This record gives sequence, structure tokens and C-alpha cells, in this order.
Amino acid sequence: MYDLELFVEQYLPYFGHALMALGYILEEIDSFQPPVPSAVVLIGHLCVLTDPRTLTTEQESVRILNIIFLISNLLVFVYDFVLALEFNMPPINELDQYMG
Repeated sequence: MYDLELFVEQYLPYFGHALMALGYILEEIDSFQPPVPSAVVLIGHLCVLTDPRTLTTEQESVRILNIIFLISNLLVFVYDFVLALEFNMPPINELDQYMG
């Protein structure tokens, strides 16, 4: 049997790459509302960062690019989330109907 730590270390980054690709595909085909594709990309990127080789490389530029890309994915998710909340929010004069 595989040790869970070894399994996660070996296969979770590949799963993360697949999730990122799925998120980009979902963005292109416009089949889901805005926060879903960016959330899938963000979760995939976090899975990729579980690979110890990703952030422990000897090249400083690789670490900086990974962190910048993570911040970029996080900002896109927050933007999409706020946009979805704003889009799905009823007008203020109709809030009384929902509040009871």
C-alpha cells in the first residue's frame, strides 16, 4: 500500500494541473457562472504548490513567478466572486420581500 504522504506528494500536483486546465476550459465555454471556473483554477494551483519542488527550487525566479501566479489567481477569484454577488443581489427596494 502507498503511504498517504507519498501519494499526495506524487499525484496531487498532477491533479492540480488537471484542475487548472478544467478551470480554463470552463472559462472558455461559458457554461458556468463566473466564480466557479476561477475557483477551480485557484484550487488547482494550490494543489500544484503541494509539490515540494515547486517552491524549493534553487532558481529564485521560479519561486517568484509561482507566487505571482498564485496571487493573480486569487485576485481573479475574488473579482469573480464579488461580481457574482453583485450580479445576483436583488435591488434594494425588493429586499423587503426576501427579508419577510
